[in-house]
Amino acid sequence: RKSTVGQLPYMQKSNGLEDVIFRRAVPALTKDGRRVSIEFSVVLLKSPNGGVVGIAAILQDVTQRWERDKVLRQQLAAAKAKF
Repeated sequence: RKSTVGQLPYMQKSNGLEDVIFRRAVPALTKDGRRVSIEFSVVLLKSPNGGVVGIAAILQDVTQRWERDKVLRQQLAAAKAKF
C-alpha cells in the first residue's frame, strides 16, 4: 500500500460524529504553569469495508469556549434567580 504523510491509506471519511466513541473536556496545565481546558475525542479508524482497524485520540484546546460557556451559565443562573 502507498502511504501518504498525515493520512492512513485505509481510513475512510466519517459521515459525522457517529464514530466518536468518547469525548471529554478536562483541565490541564501547560509547561509554563497556565491552566487550560482541553477536549479529547476518541474515534474509531475503519477499513473501507467498515471493520475497525484502530483508534485515534484527538486533543484540542477549548479554554476560550469553556470560559465563554462559564460566563453564559453564570448569567443564566442570575437571570433565573430574578424570577
